[in-house]
Amino acid sequence: MLASFEEALGQVQAFAASLPVSARHERVSLAQAVGRVLAEEVRADRDQPPFDRSTRDGFAVRAADLVAEPRSLTCVGTVAAGERFAGQLAAGECVEIMTGAPLPEGADAVVMVEHTSRSPNDAATVLFTAGIQAGDNVVPRAAEALAGAPVVPVGRRLDPATLGLLASVGKAVPLVTRRPRVAVITTGNEVVPVGGSPAPHQIRNSNEAMLTAAVQRFGGECHGLGPVSDDPSALRHMLQVALAADLVIVTGGVSKGKHDHVKAVLESLGATFHLAGVAMRPGKPFVLAEVAAGRRRVPVLGLPGNPLSALVAFGLFGRSVLARLAGLPPWAPRFFALPLAVPLAQAPVAFTSLAPARLAGQGVDLTVEPLDFQGSGDLVAMADADVLICLPPQTAAVAAGSFVRVVDKA
Repeated sequence: MLASFEEALGQVQAFAASLPVSARHERVSLAQAVGRVLAEEVRADRDQPPFDRSTRDGFAVRAADLVAEPRSLTCVGTVAAGERFAGQLAAGECVEIMTGAPLPEGADAVVMVEHTSRSPNDAATVLFTAGIQAGDNVVPRAAEALAGAPVVPVGRRLDPATLGLLASVGKAVPLVTRRPRVAVITTGNEVVPVGGSPAPHQIRNSNEAMLTAAVQRFGGECHGLGPVSDDPSALRHMLQVALAADLVIVTGGVSKGKHDHVKAVLESLGATFHLAGVAMRPGKPFVLAEVAAGRRRVPVLGLPGNPLSALVAFGLFGRSVLARLAGLPPWAPRFFALPLAVPLAQAPVAFTSLAPARLAGQGVDLTVEPLDFQGSGDLVAMADADVLICLPPQTAAVAAGSFVRVVDKA
């Protein structure tokens, strides 16, 4: 019996949560670490910031000096980022200061340069046109983190901001989880290598290139094993080779046709099946299984052979398994609602329908516009799409302006 779309999402995430997080780690440079998952807790090596830091160009002052009129102080120096004012600020004095510079000793606030002017008769005299309170335009020492405090936890995916934080605390070579090794098998007598010249009845191996890119984009290390013919013995041998990986993806051969052998071959390898079909279009013949390889449990994703279907199924289900293997919590697709730019009509089916669509407009006027596509093999439409429109079973027509559920494409 087919699982409903919502049931399948939940079952895949529950399965992913049951997988062990990889214990294989390596140290990489910050330049190589973007998108990797941190395998060690990182702590601040000193207070962050290490000094009271000015957040504006202006003048460092004692706030008490600007309570009463006249609001004028004597400028006794300048301090820029990377410098330090050697003296101590006394009553009635100020120091010109630049953004990022340390506050001089004795100062407790910074007045923005826009609220000051120089005396026409004495360049050392600064006139202040606005009051100030202690702490204004200053980030206090250790306001962001105390020395020794944790700043990045284990399991965080390293994005540019987090890499900047690692650099700021001196973590030049972080310990990260090794990328999951993913083997991709494409099946079909009609499939030829990308660089080949297909006969009229053949197609190029676009699925391997597409899924390799998707796996790499979402944190995996992909190994394409090339196309395998629709022969059970050849497929069994290829699967046995692929089980050396952390995750196996097979495209094609998962439906009920005469030459669809994937499920039978997986059964012969002792596979445990968690899903064998989802009530969705495209992507219905999706298989989630696992096969024992020594002491390891190797997840196997059986994806449809049609390219658009394969990418939809991987984007909705495969990413969750891959995220967990990479050391992250199981990923879940994020749905959001947008109004239709144009009417949408389709023949009602008993499945959840997914259709490639393009975003139109901006900001509060953002809408979604379905694309014409020629079924589950249409990579032209998928390449043009920004998102997928997700419609409930038995939906026949949706009026322009109505809100529909939308999800990012892989």
